[in-house]
Amino acid sequence: MATYVLVHGGGRGGWCYQPVARGLRGAGRLWSFGTGHDLMITEPVAVTSALVEVAGDAGR
Repeated sequence: MATYVLVHGGGRGGWCYQPVARGLRGAGRLWSFGTGHDLMITEPVAVTSALVEVAGDAGR
């Protein structure tokens, strides 16, 4: 099963993916999501590290 990591841009929120989430959920693909509100990311390297942690081995 594929793993999807959806990351919104500035000025947006996770709400912008609601239509996508409905489609994924309908296809049996959406299990859970995180808001990331517990992360205080101040550096680009930290963003990359957080995404890698969330995605796990999705690319392998």
